[in-house]
Amino acid sequence: MRTSITCCTRRDYLPQATRLAAVIRKEFGVECEFVKGDNGVFDVVVDGRRVFSTHEAARFPEEGEVAEALRRAGGAPG
Repeated sequence: MRTSITCCTRRDYLPQATRLAAVIRKEFGVECEFVKGDNGVFDVVVDGRRVFSTHEAARFPEEGEVAEALRRAGGAPG
């Protein structure tokens, strides 16, 4: 499962991305790729499919929300 987190570096979203990557690593054993972004972006992409976007949701992901999206995308542990 290839997972990436694109986060706005101008708004310093890296701490949120780092915490989320740690959760993904712990729950799924997957390392996330970090991609620099701008314009307030915070997107999580799994195997080429976006599973979360701050621009679409108008907020950051809630606890467990991305993990559930990864499970639905076929990322395993239930």
